[in-house]
Amino acid sequence: WRRLPARLRREPGGRPYWPGGPAFSITHAAGYAACALAMPGLAIGVDLEPDGAAEPDQLRLLTTELERRAMRAGRVDAVRLWTSKEAVLKAAGADVTAAAQVEIDGEIGHHAGRRWYLQRLTPAPGLRLTLASALPLAAPQVSWPDPAALFGDRDDRITGAS
Repeated sequence: WRRLPARLRREPGGRPYWPGGPAFSITHAAGYAACALAMPGLAIGVDLEPDGAAEPDQLRLLTTELERRAMRAGRVDAVRLWTSKEAVLKAAGADVTAAAQVEIDGEIGHHAGRRWYLQRLTPAPGLRLTLASALPLAAPQVSWPDPAALFGDRDDRITGAS
């Protein structure tokens, strides 16, 4: 174990980081949260969405014409495409306004002249998770701890009930 600085810092694009600490990316959706950790200096991004969270028409401003045609034809899943783009944007330190500039080609994403390696997972039924990294990663270790193990036996810390 190593003590990390108590305060996060931000890169010029706004992405948080721990000086000298592991690279990380966080996401949350549908009551779930995920954090991807990697060795210091390795750009990594993660996005998580439930099935049905994105429809082709909702992504029209964030996708290319080719991607929109592929979604309409059923060759590309809208949620998988969106989690891939969002993970690449997070890894690149870019914001959502650059989504149309991210190209997804199978297990590779391209943005701003860089290649990003994608890994897609289904961590729980109905959830889609995509990791993007600057280097190919070995099989990621995924764990979903029981909330009681993290927060104690009281579920009011999760739901806000008292």
